[in-house]
Amino acid sequence: EVPGKGKGLVARFSIFKGTRILCEQPLFTSPQLSPISLLEGTIATKLKTLSKTQQRQFLLLHNNFPGKHPFSGIVKTNALPCGPDSPIGGIYPTICLINHSCLPNAHNSWNPDSKCETIHAIRDIPAGEEITISYDKGGPSTSRRAHLRDAFGFDCACGVCSLSLPELQISDTHRVQIQHLDNAIGDPDRVFGKPDACLADCRSLLQLFE
Repeated sequence: EVPGKGKGLVARFSIFKGTRILCEQPLFTSPQLSPISLLEGTIATKLKTLSKTQQRQFLLLHNNFPGKHPFSGIVKTNALPCGPDSPIGGIYPTICLINHSCLPNAHNSWNPDSKCETIHAIRDIPAGEEITISYDKGGPSTSRRAHLRDAFGFDCACGVCSLSLPELQISDTHRVQIQHLDNAIGDPDRVFGKPDACLADCRSLLQLFE
């Protein structure tokens, strides 16, 4: 149990930057279906194929959307996309316990070859510190918190979102700059047409991360 958050993962020993912390196959994957009643039936069918232990692991996951569609609520609360912008989400018995932070100490990524989700430390994590990943899509705190509230059903109160207003405004300015630079660097036409400008943006982006 993590104070104020419920379940979470905490480092039992020091973890060095770059270490692979977890590699886990999903209990099942699920598309984003609408209406939610259709998704509920699809998940119920998938649950019947799991072992009793796996079913209990799924049902013990947190649900931020309680109501008459409990399976769908658990999936919406916990599913991680199987790759960038993938419409398919995976449900994991351990990885889904990892809580969000806007300044995480770990990163999650989908490995299409092994069909697993992996968690790597992106900085040194001392023993006793909670392991966190980011659920958001970047940008200023207002858009991040709105996305997290809509997609996952919670109000973020991480160390960044809890900064004083002047500090939060500075953080938001940096994050907007990072987002703009990242979008510019990822523009393939600009990479080929203006490579020098893209390299300059890369240097600027690195400076913002320092």
